[in-house]
Amino acid sequence: MSAQGDGPQPLDARNNVDTRVVVVGAGFAGICVGHDLLAAGIDDFVILEKADGVGGTWRHNTYPGAACDVPSHVYSYSFRPNPHWSRVYSPQTEILAYLEDCVDALGLRPHLRVGTEVTGHTYDDETRTWQTELADGSTLRSEVVVKATGVLHRPVWPDVPGRDTFEGDLLHTAGWDPDVKVDGKRVVVIGSAASGIQVTPKLAEVAESVTVFQRTPSWVLPRNDRAYTDAEIAELAADPDAYERFRSEMATEREQMLYPVFTSGSEHNVGLTAIAAAHLEESVPDPDLRAKLTPDYELGCKRILITDDWFDTLALDHVELVAGPVTRFVPTGVVGLADGQPVEVDADVVVCATGFDPEGGWRIPPVIGPGGTSLDEAWGLDVETYKGVAVPGFPNFFLVDGPNSNNGYLPSIGTIEIDSRFVTGLIAEHPRGSSIEARPEPTAAWCEALQARFDDTVFVGSCASWYRSPGGKIWTVWPGNLAEYAAAKDDQARSDFEVRLPG
Repeated sequence: MSAQGDGPQPLDARNNVDTRVVVVGAGFAGICVGHDLLAAGIDDFVILEKADGVGGTWRHNTYPGAACDVPSHVYSYSFRPNPHWSRVYSPQTEILAYLEDCVDALGLRPHLRVGTEVTGHTYDDETRTWQTELADGSTLRSEVVVKATGVLHRPVWPDVPGRDTFEGDLLHTAGWDPDVKVDGKRVVVIGSAASGIQVTPKLAEVAESVTVFQRTPSWVLPRNDRAYTDAEIAELAADPDAYERFRSEMATEREQMLYPVFTSGSEHNVGLTAIAAAHLEESVPDPDLRAKLTPDYELGCKRILITDDWFDTLALDHVELVAGPVTRFVPTGVVGLADGQPVEVDADVVVCATGFDPEGGWRIPPVIGPGGTSLDEAWGLDVETYKGVAVPGFPNFFLVDGPNSNNGYLPSIGTIEIDSRFVTGLIAEHPRGSSIEARPEPTAAWCEALQARFDDTVFVGSCASWYRSPGGKIWTVWPGNLAEYAAAKDDQARSDFEVRLPG
């Protein structure tokens, strides 16, 4: 029971809470947090997942062609090596199977509650606990909340009128319906970024026609994907040291190729731009189509795309690229703009490859901290955190795979592991009932220094992207390399937290 007296009381017994730690999300980040909690000797936690199983984005994104654009040996945990990836870039089904295996192998299944949607978190000033509200009307009380949902998990639909009037099948790549058949159908794809370039080639294999609406072209590099041979897989499986060298070399090669690109005007940026431009020219002989596919902004300002079949697909006779936005839905299809002129396209199926809402990724569901202040109010237009993992004024509330944690060239699993070890270490180092909160002064200093690092990068340059907040700051991506990211989460960072011990 809580100690008696005036004001908020510290926790001093296990029965003050339903569980010590609530982890939200059972994708790569949430599974990693669960592993690290167990490794730190904490077994009193639950992992809440709104879907009917684990996997996060790799459960939700099942559209044809779904795959990761990071090599699979890098896009996997350091503590759970997998020498059996079938390809350099493995498909969604393999990644999901890997995560399912991790949950069982790491002993996380008893801590998992699937089909459990979180609708909000509210801090109880009296007991200094978090009340996690669930969609079924119940609540779960904990000392600590770790939000491990990432940012790209709330699908965005085209913000144009008439969507409800369309009489055909309407799909989003993040909610694919396998019962909708596209064989022999007229298909419209809205969007030509990461998911659009994966799904379109697969649709073109079976559809009567495919029309792609592209608002902005992307810089594209060849994927060079291939299957591993049985001998290669057997060699990696037989020699853990060889596997680790292979994985490390692959990660280093990727970082060295892409990290220097993000310095605006750098020699490396100019060189890789030339490679991308040459790839476009070699792949698309039609000058009109090539012009539509040529970006007018610096490489890296938007996410660089990698693909082996996007350009070839657009050259097919039954595939058309419209260089303009969709402006409205009509019962028979969509209306858009091509060279500034209205164009109407009939469709049986419309596929929205329109991405996710980065604003809602961390702000939704609502988080209400001490005194009734919401996280949304505390942030205003800009998402400011202490090194991506904590927010002043919100004790015992942490983020893993949070703001400024990745940028498309770092191995995101590496940054997730760094965040998870730091957060779980903070929790484990202090007794139950402790209150751990990032201090405002080092948080402000960190945010100011971080934003200054973007001044000479492509992220603030010549394009509009979801990297930038409505307040004008860059809050989604990290401007350094992986070693710098790890160094930011060193032991010294722990002194930037205010800790109130129980008693």
